Amino acid sequence: MSISLPTIALCTAMSAPNRTAESGCRIESETVPISIEGLYYPADQFIQVINRGYLKAKRYEQGRPLFQRFLSRSETPSITMLALLRRCYSSEAPERFNGLAVWEGRFNDFIEKKASAYSEGDSDRYLRDILVAPLRDFVETSSDLKASSCALKRGSKERINAIACYQDYVEACIDVGYLPKLDIRWQAHCGWSLFAVEPIYPFMFLGLYGGVIRLTQWVRLLERLRCYKNRYKWSLYNNEHFLIDAETVGSHARFINHDAKKTGRVGVVSLHLNASVEGRRGSREDPVLLPQRGLIAARPEPRQTPSKYVFDAGEEVVWCYGPKVLFS
Repeated sequence: MSISLPTIALCTAMSAPNRTAESGCRIESETVPISIEGLYYPADQFIQVINRGYLKAKRYEQGRPLFQRFLSRSETPSITMLALLRRCYSSEAPERFNGLAVWEGRFNDFIEKKASAYSEGDSDRYLRDILVAPLRDFVETSSDLKASSCALKRGSKERINAIACYQDYVEACIDVGYLPKLDIRWQAHCGWSLFAVEPIYPFMFLGLYGGVIRLTQWVRLLERLRCYKNRYKWSLYNNEHFLIDAETVGSHARFINHDAKKTGRVGVVSLHLNASVEGRRGSREDPVLLPQRGLIAARPEPRQTPSKYVFDAGEEVVWCYGPKVLFS
């Protein structure tokens, strides 16, 4: 089946000029926070550029669906699915599905043994100097927060100033939408890939694996009907009943390729976060809590790279899909 895309204007014709990934410029409002080959795009053009790469490679001409929407965190398509999720997880304590406590222990162990090699002075400064400092700069320069109310920006600053532990850091990253500088680039042998624009330090939060939460059996049925496998599915907490489907709707994490060397440089954290159901966003008073999967730059054990960084600037961010990954 032949699929064609409408012609889109080059970045120079956009109403808001794109910013290069290497520059420290602010990203314009309503722009996807991940660049494509050095340029930032509004959401609609971001999707068109991604699909243009797929079509040029002729990988999606046999009826495969194209990428349709960038999504920063997972959502569920219906109230019915939300009810099923709540029933499945209601028998367990909510803390059972919050892996931040596990990562807090790993971080504290890292602080005691290795953090002094990354920051001057006492190793306890690693959290403030290496992890929180870029987050604070992001809040200061983000055009999205600048366009919002002063109270929201002031609240974000107060949120960051109150960070006292690693769990606070991850939650603050999610709240303000912070990500390290990442770039999506095309590689002939594997398609779209994710690269680090700046060095990625151990325990930096790399964002959420966004997608649509679906029943596993439903996705498997679609695979049989379409005669090919969904390469962007990921089970929730090793749960056989539900998975995150990022085939057509997803975050930047769907572009991370498999780490064939199994270096274990990206770990996984399980979370419950406020999200959307049928377009309705939960509030603090009436939250819509959905299970999520997050990615963290892990510290390989034993270290398999000569650099002190998890990923150097310009290096591809890869993630082992198999049992070598650190879960929580």
